Amino acid sequence: LRDNNIGDEGATALGNALANNESLQSLDLSSNNIGDEGATALANALVNNESLQVLDLVTNDIDDEGATALANALVKNESLQSLE
Repeated sequence: LRDNNIGDEGATALGNALANNESLQSLDLSSNNIGDEGATALANALVNNESLQVLDLVTNDIDDEGATALANALVKNESLQSLE
């Protein structure tokens, strides 16, 4: 889904779906204008997700708030191996 301009609204929708997804292993959301709100929604999904191994968030608008939410989610997530 790289470079699709999904923004925070799209990232939030994906986060809602990702929370209960049991099969998706890799998700490229680079260059999508995702900010702290979207990053936080994705972070909340990562707390419960057990299948995602790779998440690419390069070239988005994520600042301290979103980065902190993602870092906190990684403490609880055991499947993610790569976060860019």
